[in-house]
Amino acid sequence: MINEVYDIIYHYDYFNLINVSAYDNKPMTDIITDIFEGLLLSKISLYIPNLIKTEFKKIDKERQTMADFKTTTGVRYKGYTIRTTKRGARDQTIDEETGEIEMVRPIKNIFEDFENEATIESIPITEKVREVMLAAMAGLDQAKGVNIFSANLLSNQGNVKYFMEMAKSDPEHSKLILIPIIKDNKPY
Repeated sequence: MINEVYDIIYHYDYFNLINVSAYDNKPMTDIITDIFEGLLLSKISLYIPNLIKTEFKKIDKERQTMADFKTTTGVRYKGYTIRTTKRGARDQTIDEETGEIEMVRPIKNIFEDFENEATIESIPITEKVREVMLAAMAGLDQAKGVNIFSANLLSNQGNVKYFMEMAKSDPEHSKLILIPIIKDNKPY
């Protein structure tokens, strides 16, 4: 969350479109809602009060979950499920000075909870999810695109293991951080 807030405040000209994807809607909408509420309801809003438009605050303060929002700095978060392809998905922005419409490629993909019981029990589902994720990665801005993966390693044949191996094979451009599950004060 802190990294996302930093990007919204200081790198808004760089990270203008961020896609958040998960196998199911709930994890995806939870992340987007958490970021939105963090900007709207936390102490951040005391120091930088205008990151969310006033009319948006009134409408969405009571909303339980959301799949799309845009900050006043121009950073847009859009949610998708990983079961449908987003290849070629772009966002339109309008230049306020010239009125020109510009098509913008996503700068960041956040993949959350993309491996679950359904994917580890079915090779076709696993392959479809991988295909959709690779298409989303290929659709990023090629010069400055970033991918973030957050998931539980449930199988050595699943997509988490696949993307871990992909990251290990390209250490110059990838950073792999493993966080073990703790059970009874010991890594599980």
